[in-house]
Amino acid sequence: MGIMTASFIMAVEDEPGTTYGRLLRSMRARICDEQGNRRLHGRLGSFVRWMIMPGSMQEPQMCSSVAFDIYQKPFLR
Repeated sequence: MGIMTASFIMAVEDEPGTTYGRLLRSMRARICDEQGNRRLHGRLGSFVRWMIMPGSMQEPQMCSSVAFDIYQKPFLR
């Protein structure tokens, strides 16, 4: 299971009846925390961060053909 799937499952299980906006925010926080825990320290970590572009973190996103307030509309599973 990948980090995106795991963060989605945990966010839905932790907050039943959440909104789309809170779901995305929770997923982003979990991904940021998880990828932060995997960081290398010291010279090797500095080299790896220098080699990899800083914007390479996964970012959960959503699209819809209908406009709506993501912080008001409940996420139904």
